[in-house]
Amino acid sequence: MSMTRKLSSRVAPVIRKISTMSFLKVMEPSLDPKVFNVNEVAVGVNLLLLYGFAAISVIIPTLLGVSQRGFFCDDDSIRYEYRTDTITAVQLMLYNLVLNAVTVLFVEYYRMQKIESSINNPRYRWRNSHLHALFVRLLTYFGYSQIGFVMNIALNVATKHVVGRLRPHFLDVCKLANDTCVTGDSHRYIIDYECTGAPELVLEARKSFYSGHSAVSLYCAVWSALYIQARLGTVLNNRIVVPITQTAMIMVGLGISFSRITDNKHHWSDVLVGVFIGIFIAAYTCVFWTDIFSNNSTEAEVQPLLLSPTPRTARVEWSTGEVERPNLVSPSSDSSVVSGSGGGQESEVLLPVPTSA
Repeated sequence: MSMTRKLSSRVAPVIRKISTMSFLKVMEPSLDPKVFNVNEVAVGVNLLLLYGFAAISVIIPTLLGVSQRGFFCDDDSIRYEYRTDTITAVQLMLYNLVLNAVTVLFVEYYRMQKIESSINNPRYRWRNSHLHALFVRLLTYFGYSQIGFVMNIALNVATKHVVGRLRPHFLDVCKLANDTCVTGDSHRYIIDYECTGAPELVLEARKSFYSGHSAVSLYCAVWSALYIQARLGTVLNNRIVVPITQTAMIMVGLGISFSRITDNKHHWSDVLVGVFIGIFIAAYTCVFWTDIFSNNSTEAEVQPLLLSPTPRTARVEWSTGEVERPNLVSPSSDSSVVSGSGGGQESEVLLPVPTSA
C-alpha cells in the first residue's frame, strides 16, 4: 500500500506537468490580462502535425500503388475520348486556398472596421513584437479551414488508390496491346491485359472514384459559406448580401465539379459522391472540429482566440474563497458581468479570463 502511495505521489506531478506543458498552448496569458503571447513552439507543433499527416497520407498510398481492376468488353462507360483538364489540380488548389483566405480577410476586416470599432480587442505578442488582431484572426480562421482541407485530401487519395475505378477515358489512354475484346464474348470480364499508352496517363486513368475536384471545390465553397454565416450573417443588417455571396460560391464549386464529367475525367457517380463528401466534411469541420458558430457576438470578441471556451455558469474562486468577476467589457468599466435579456428577464454570464488553450 505504501509503495502504491509513493508511486502515485511521483507519477501525479509528472502527469500534471505534461498536461500543462507550454508547447500545447497556442496562446499564453501574460501579466497584462489583455495581452496574450503567441507560443511559437505550439504553432510549429500544430503545423507539423497537420501537414505531416497530409504528407504521409499522400506518400503511403503512392508507394503502395493503385489497385489493378479489369473491365467488361462491352462497357461503353470507359470508351470516351481523352480530354485535357478544364481546371487543373494546381489551379484547383490555388483557387480554393485563395477563396478561403480572401473570405476570411474580408469578413474579419469588415467586422473590425464596421462592427467592432468600439470593442477593446485583445492584443497579441510574438516574442518581442506585437501582432495585429486582424493578422491573428486571419491565420486562425484560415488555419481552421486547413484542417478539413487536409482531411479531405487524405481521404480522397486513399480511396482512389484502394478502389482503382477506371476513368471514362481509360481505353483511349490504355491502348490495349492485344485487343482481346475483338473476338469472343463481348461481355467477358478482362483482367489479363497490357496497356501500351503513356504510363503516367494509364496510372491516372485508374483513379476515378471519387472525384477529388468535386470534394475539394465543394468543401472550400461550403466552408466559406458557413464561415460567412457564422461571422457575418449574425451581425450584418442585410438579408440579401450573405445569401447571394454564399450561392455564388457554391455555384462555382458545382461548376468545377460538373467540368469533370464534361472533361471525361469522372463518371457522374464519382462526382456525386465527391460533392456529398466535400459538403459533409465542411459542415463537420465548422460544427465539431473548429466550432466557428460559437462566440461570434461583438461582446465575445474581447476574449482571445484559440482558447477553450469557459462554461457560462463557471465562477472563479481565488485563494481567498471570494468570487472574482473579471472585467470583460472595457478596461475602464467597473463591471465584469455581461448581461443579456431573454424573455424580459436579465441573466448574468460570468466569464473568467482563461489561462489555457
